[in-house]
Amino acid sequence: IIGSPWWNILPMIRRSFLSPRQTLVQLEKQTPHVAAGMQRWFEAIRVSGNSQTQKLLKEFKTNDAADVKTKTVHARPMMRLMQQVHSKMVQHVFGVACKESAEARKKLMATDANGMTVLHHVASLGDTAGAKAILKSVPKAQKAEFAATRDLQGYRAEDWARLGDFGETLETIRSNSGRKRAKGDEEVVESDGLPDALKQFAPVATAEEDEGEEATCSSAGGLDGSKSACGNGGWQLWDSKGVPLEWMPKPDEPACFADTIHASQFDVEVFMKHYVLHPRPLLIRGGARLSPEMTQNYTKEGLIGVAGDRKVDAARFPSAREFDGSMPQVKLLREYIEDLEGRSSENAAKKLHYVYQRLTQDEVFLNFSAALPSLIEGQVDHIGTNFYLGSTLMGVPPHHISPAMDTLVFGRKLWFLEPPGREFVVHEPQFDYLVRVDGAPA
Repeated sequence: IIGSPWWNILPMIRRSFLSPRQTLVQLEKQTPHVAAGMQRWFEAIRVSGNSQTQKLLKEFKTNDAADVKTKTVHARPMMRLMQQVHSKMVQHVFGVACKESAEARKKLMATDANGMTVLHHVASLGDTAGAKAILKSVPKAQKAEFAATRDLQGYRAEDWARLGDFGETLETIRSNSGRKRAKGDEEVVESDGLPDALKQFAPVATAEEDEGEEATCSSAGGLDGSKSACGNGGWQLWDSKGVPLEWMPKPDEPACFADTIHASQFDVEVFMKHYVLHPRPLLIRGGARLSPEMTQNYTKEGLIGVAGDRKVDAARFPSAREFDGSMPQVKLLREYIEDLEGRSSENAAKKLHYVYQRLTQDEVFLNFSAALPSLIEGQVDHIGTNFYLGSTLMGVPPHHISPAMDTLVFGRKLWFLEPPGREFVVHEPQFDYLVRVDGAPA
């Protein structure tokens, strides 16, 4: 992401590892040459790896077999295995080959343009083995100071681990950095030194509060649809019938899944530094507000008028064709909208095909939807747009992606979010997944 006016370089290119979205069975079916290469690597580390490496390899294969049965792909078992193998290389370079090299140690303990050390980077990935290898290579007298280094936004490596919900990595950094624990430290450390991102935004203006777009969330659990300058846009409004109440936020739970601000408070520099770089979700009330002319394109009548003759693919979930060979329903957009109108709370669970359309640069009918919200227009490099259209019980199943901004123009959306430390992919409709797991735990 490139923007102005504040940065030299934003390290969105954090040192990463392959984050799998397919099981070995899927790979063998779709890309057998890739699967064969992985099997050769597994055999090599089985033979040459130590007991911890072999243990992680066994755990990965057990988890992969379980994922096949549940149509799910959990990323962490494979990532932990790769991190373990990588950590042995780090340990050899700095603990054996370059052990007496002052220049190598200087490289190891250096910071990048954003004040991040290598420990920040491995903590952001939940790389427990890497964190242990790095701290083992740092001189004992310098470990505490090195681990306490803050990046330019004020975050320590352990803060990165906590934001990602990487508990094992967090504990490893604390226990291997020479940090002394006081009695009751567990209760104090959760808020110790972690920057309060929400307070970096300016307070909401009183005039904006009066408009009814105050920076708050409702946990009432209704599905009455959002409103705009065009009312409900002519789209069908749904009550909560057919949506199990246990899936909805409870009255005694926090109303919001994320920090929440009004659009008037938005500051792209704060957003990039404390939400994109340091992973947090942010809900921007009023952020999708468009001009009356642009909003008209998203009304039922307006959308049929500008794009009703466009062919769209409606699928039960985005990876359906690749996963089980089921083909999408190809229809004109106006025909799909007619189908939506024919759904009811009684038959909704059986009609789950929704439009998830990746737009290309030469898009004509839906090109209006590729316009970025004014909040970030001209501030970032726009690399792609997905157009969504659906109704109750439809939606994308659990997945993990690069930083993105989702805009809701009409309707209401129920989010199920997990921190980076729990990334996984589900290859079945979101409704079926929620039924199978009795509601997502997120």
